[in-house]
Amino acid sequence: MRDLAPNSYLMPGFDPAEISDLLEQQFQGEGGSIEQTGLYINPSSGARWSAVANQADYVAAQVGAKYEEIAKHIQHYSLQGIDTLDIFALGSGDGKSETQLTQHLIPLVNEVNLLLLDVSQPLLKRAHAHAISVLGQKHRDHILPVFGNMHHLSQASYRGLYNPQPKESRRLITMMGYTFGSLDAELLFVRNSLGGFAKGDLLLLDLILTYAPADQTEQIMVREPRLAGLNPHGWDAAYEEFLSNTIYQYCRGAKKITFTQELDYGTCSVPGSYTVLLKARVEMYEGKDRIFSMLQYKRYDMNKLADTMEREGWKSSTGWRYGQNHLMYLFEKDR
Repeated sequence: MRDLAPNSYLMPGFDPAEISDLLEQQFQGEGGSIEQTGLYINPSSGARWSAVANQADYVAAQVGAKYEEIAKHIQHYSLQGIDTLDIFALGSGDGKSETQLTQHLIPLVNEVNLLLLDVSQPLLKRAHAHAISVLGQKHRDHILPVFGNMHHLSQASYRGLYNPQPKESRRLITMMGYTFGSLDAELLFVRNSLGGFAKGDLLLLDLILTYAPADQTEQIMVREPRLAGLNPHGWDAAYEEFLSNTIYQYCRGAKKITFTQELDYGTCSVPGSYTVLLKARVEMYEGKDRIFSMLQYKRYDMNKLADTMEREGWKSSTGWRYGQNHLMYLFEKDR
């Protein structure tokens, strides 16, 4: 039998149909919180998310991210004597940010492997094609699409994820596009899905900071763009189109959808943070309205997040501010 080099990887236990069925069950209930993984599982939802990511206002928000500085910092402080770097791009989406960072890391280490992990096959396909087009065909064998759920990362075995790594190799986990701040329980995710990484491995989070201290509700309502109506209309309209597509597909009998955003503290597990919940009120043809929490946008006090992450075994390295209140922050696993 020929020795076939894999061009993609399917995580053990990953079942898109099961996720889709669970999502439909949620929408047939009386309301509640929708876990974000299900929002991308349908192929048409992945396509509509691409429309969000390509929307001019969304693209503009990413401008200024300091990928070259980040790469040089990682090389100087973490890659001395390292021969191989594996990049685990969790929730990679269209893969543009992850590819840009990889592009700056390739000249700094002998071998760089980019693993693009997402639940959406259309998005994963586009991310893979984009990475090859930017990094070049010579790096094709070092770009691996991983079709799976990042919440089940502990089941992945590629490159001995939960085994001791050789001294000359290192792993970098990235969560771009504010993925970390949209998780239902981000600290449980750190414990359950990232706990198997080794001492010295790196974690790069793309975050949005608080616009006012969490205990100053009036100031938050004035300064937080999503609550003060300061976001460009086109951006919010693209998000609503993306979410409406999922609701109409899975919530049988939906007649009309109205979106609202509200301040919330009950979903915050990190001290000093607050959440903006994007909710959908679904008017049904028969029966009472249903209210679903569709997305959550968590804002962080960086000092308190750093203290919390350190207690979880990830010590602070440094951060890079960009755009309006955006921050990329690097952590290193220390135990």
